[in-house]
Amino acid sequence: MELASRLKAIVNLVNKPCNLIDVGTDHAYLPIYLAKNYQFDKLIASEVNTKPYQFALENIKKHGLEAEIELRLGFGLSVLAVEEVNTAVIAGMGARSIIDILTADYKLASSISQLILQPMKGSALLREWLVNNGFQIADEVLVKEKDRFYEIIEATPGQEVVEEELLLEIGPRLREKEAANYKEFLLTKEAEWRSTLKRLPLKEVAELEDKRAALKTKLLKLREVIKCL
Repeated sequence: MELASRLKAIVNLVNKPCNLIDVGTDHAYLPIYLAKNYQFDKLIASEVNTKPYQFALENIKKHGLEAEIELRLGFGLSVLAVEEVNTAVIAGMGARSIIDILTADYKLASSISQLILQPMKGSALLREWLVNNGFQIADEVLVKEKDRFYEIIEATPGQEVVEEELLLEIGPRLREKEAANYKEFLLTKEAEWRSTLKRLPLKEVAELEDKRAALKTKLLKLREVIKCL
């Protein structure tokens, strides 16, 4: 069974062996791969909607892994008992959805020693929430797949100090490591921000002027980072 590059990167981050939940498992590709290739004390896959739940169930049965993977129907981490897992993967959804999941069961989330989070968009928003809510950004991985970049964030309970707001956008651990494809990732982000700036209406409205000024400042700081690479 071949995994997509972003899922392979998640596999590499997982502290093995462990008790793990894959939240929003969809077709259960990740837990199936883990069950086939590694030893786990407990593997849980969860889905909040019945249709993807059925897809996951059929896939798990097809691979004969009903005894190895426990599939649960429910929202986020609410399907867990306290201290039932020490690793949680929440991947393939927007940052706001991930934040909603962590917020809804915050006490439980705070007790999990490893969170592996892969937002489809809004990485800066997710990093900001993590550092403001008692989590450290332990590691970050950048994956390019089909001309798109994916940011994978490993978070652990603890305190993180981000002195420069731009790091929330470009990843504090990614910046430290100067990860593969990092410069290309930053150039892509720069192009996106310039495009956003051009689309802002040229009206003398305070809110728009503030947005323009903030975006121009971010672009200047980003350009300085790119020059150093």
